[in-house]
Amino acid sequence: QNQNFNNICAPFLEVVTKNQFELTLVKEIFMISAQDVKQFGFRDSRLENLYLPSLLAADTYSFAYNNFTTINLSKLQRLAGSHTFSNCSFLKQFIALNLLNINRNCFSQCGNLMVVLTPIASSDDYVFENCSCCKLETILVQDSVFRCNCQKCPKCCGTMQKCIKRGQKLKKTCEYDNLAKIEKVDENFVRMQMKQIQLETLVMKYGFLCVKFIKPQQKQKQLKQIKEQVVKIIELVQLFDVFAQE
Repeated sequence: QNQNFNNICAPFLEVVTKNQFELTLVKEIFMISAQDVKQFGFRDSRLENLYLPSLLAADTYSFAYNNFTTINLSKLQRLAGSHTFSNCSFLKQFIALNLLNINRNCFSQCGNLMVVLTPIASSDDYVFENCSCCKLETILVQDSVFRCNCQKCPKCCGTMQKCIKRGQKLKKTCEYDNLAKIEKVDENFVRMQMKQIQLETLVMKYGFLCVKFIKPQQKQKQLKQIKEQVVKIIELVQLFDVFAQE
């Protein structure tokens, strides 16, 4: 088992590697640049909240055995392998409006799952294995042709079409329209956060240079560096203000 954390904030991390945070007990993750989570990346981490606004792809057991109740991944497109979100016993809502496929056994053993909104996704076999047909009542998918023999899920209980009709009805509501806008909100937030981080980094560098500047033997070159840093800070502040107003 890896070291435990209350939260992980890694704004520049673009790829979570295989097994990187497996068995690392952590409640929340904030990774605004992460685009790919490899196999077992967060398996059995007991995650409660995640913010991955740039995530495009996940893999086998990437998020399995976690404690989150709602997932909204506005940019997610591909699920490789199988069992990506399986055994998440607290998961109730899954939203990924740009997802192209739901992989094999994706939500297997997610006994409290109630809503799945993936309007352009095709479904692989056993996607809802052992999900309760009494709880899972709203499903929005492109293709619902898949195999299962668990005798518990909507597919096996014969309620799949009712679930899909509820999903199609939900798609016509204002609430769904608001969900569709989240991707743009996430994009703006990521840009704003990255500018803020760059600004804070430059301010730290500027402070360091000022400390150096007040030393007795200071050269003109360092004064020039300070002026250049100040110009960059001013430019970033202006950009930050623009994004904040959007």
